Amino acid sequence: MKSVLVSLLMFMVVLGAMYIGVFDVLASPYMMIFAIICVIAALGFAFKVLGSPWTKDKDHEQD
Repeated sequence: MKSVLVSLLMFMVVLGAMYIGVFDVLASPYMMIFAIICVIAALGFAFKVLGSPWTKDKDHEQD
């Protein structure tokens, strides 16, 4: 019975999102620009936190 109620609730949430227009916003061309900006920001933060992969580490050089 619990799984039936959860399934009905999920179905109602999806129908509500369709009625409000959430999926229209997600399918807009502006979302692609937003996603590209998010990826560039994530790469920038990773570069800042992890450092440059192209620099030589003088302490751990191999012969």
